[in-house]
Amino acid sequence: MDPAVKAQLDTADETYREGKFTEAEEAYLKIKELAPENAMILERLGTIALWENRPEEAERYFEEALRCTVWYKNFWPLNAELKYRLTMTYYRQDDFVKAAQFFREATGPVAIGPARVLKSFGQHMDLFASETPYVIEGPEQSRINFIVTDPLPVIEVSVNDSQPLYFIIDTGGAEIVLDKELADEVGAEMAGVFSGTYAGQKQADTGLGKIDSIRIGEFVVRNVPIHTLDTSSISPLFNGLEIRGAISTRLLMHFLSTIEKVF
Repeated sequence: MDPAVKAQLDTADETYREGKFTEAEEAYLKIKELAPENAMILERLGTIALWENRPEEAERYFEEALRCTVWYKNFWPLNAELKYRLTMTYYRQDDFVKAAQFFREATGPVAIGPARVLKSFGQHMDLFASETPYVIEGPEQSRINFIVTDPLPVIEVSVNDSQPLYFIIDTGGAEIVLDKELADEVGAEMAGVFSGTYAGQKQADTGLGKIDSIRIGEFVVRNVPIHTLDTSSISPLFNGLEIRGAISTRLLMHFLSTIEKVF
């Protein structure tokens, strides 16, 4: 690499490590004009786009990075991280068929260490091989009342046509979470497990699965990915309400969601 380009790249990387992603992106774009086929620059730009939830743009950068990666580095496991990031662009776009394919490619021929988690994620995506996830039925807009708001908002939902259940709103989570026992009760389809890190840096085995539907107010969402955990320890925080799960950001992002407290 040209020394002048290398110096600019080092400065951009430092900005990137400091979390100044807008500045870093501007710097990488300038360097890309000088080194348009540099795989590292393309991967950095793709990662920033993915973190800012611009998955289509991230997909283009990662695919270009794979094409530009020197041939001897474009084999598993050296390309596993890049393949994983490309996978997440399809996941964000609800293209679970492609996500499953690239999870398998990132896993490689031997699912050891972190690759075991990628294998489980791929099995999760395979549950949707013949179905479209997050099919929404309902009005253009609706208001859903909170049962309580402290320490977190609680709403009523129905899972697979169940009786009303209490779920918290957890904007720090990803997929909808179901209590393990509830998942069994409603016949959730399961496909693997991984070890997740939660509040207080606590580790817990997390199941990966799918439910046929969840009803929230006037909306019904069909073919929904889920995670499962033991939620029994949460209920005492809510004055006796039995909390059976959580609504998280992967569902909320399919709506123009707002959370309001009316005084």
